Amino acid sequence: MNYQEKTHTLLLSVTLIIALSPIGSLAATLHAIIVGDTTDPNIGQSVQIDVDHLNTLVENIHKYTGMTLSNQVIQGKELTKEAVKTAVADLSVASEDAVIFYFSGHGYRHSDTHSPWPYLFMPPCEALAFSQIILELKAKKPRFLLAISDSCNSVLDNFPAPMIEFIEEDEELVAKSYQKLFLDYQGHITASAARPGEISYGFSVPQIGGLFTHTFLTALDNSLSSSEPNWEQIMEQSGSPINVRQVWPQAPTHYQCPQYQFKLLEQAKQPIIVNTLDSPSECHQWNQPVPSCTKGGK
Repeated sequence: MNYQEKTHTLLLSVTLIIALSPIGSLAATLHAIIVGDTTDPNIGQSVQIDVDHLNTLVENIHKYTGMTLSNQVIQGKELTKEAVKTAVADLSVASEDAVIFYFSGHGYRHSDTHSPWPYLFMPPCEALAFSQIILELKAKKPRFLLAISDSCNSVLDNFPAPMIEFIEEDEELVAKSYQKLFLDYQGHITASAARPGEISYGFSVPQIGGLFTHTFLTALDNSLSSSEPNWEQIMEQSGSPINVRQVWPQAPTHYQCPQYQFKLLEQAKQPIIVNTLDSPSECHQWNQPVPSCTKGGK
């Protein structure tokens, strides 16, 4: 199995932010901005898998919630810093609308970076702060915001991430599950594929891609097929340490450790608050050093 490192200058961190609000209108619009560095010589194949998976996800949200879909895909030669800035700035959002921003590509941080979120590399040699994108999207006050960066988040060298198939055998169950997860909650979820200073993996095989993206979408898919879907279970499953060797047996002994926090309110229930950012990571005692590389990685 081939693997790649998703770093640019280093760091594969997947950052996920969900801002959920009260029950959404079925007449609302789902605005999606999907960004992928699909022509990168090292991680392009893995990124293309991620982009395809996210397109599948937004199509399914549209299908099962009834929201109108407005989907912008920025990839390949169209990917520039200005193209992404313009897409975010020009987004016109109504109070009942939902927004999904997704990035797959190289990411990095500086040793003095205070934000837990990475800088997103934009060809040919520029970057955008993911934290700034989050602030701009929040300022538009959508009912629901999901922002994900599947990129490196360390000052070392790193690796890329995978894909899933959505269950369709019980259309009524799946539709109700989508509606509960994407219309019935309010609050926020933030997550990254790797803790600061750590690496994240990705694989350029058909059913994989970014390892955290794959793990998150698999947990989401499992929840969608259940009678009681909930974000707490999804994040617990996708936020647990990932044994890389279960996907790639030839990998050096390594666990990928995501981090996440959320504060959510489901209708007529008590708030759920979880924060793993300050909890100790077992990765430090499990992992062996990973050789550094001069290029590659998210």
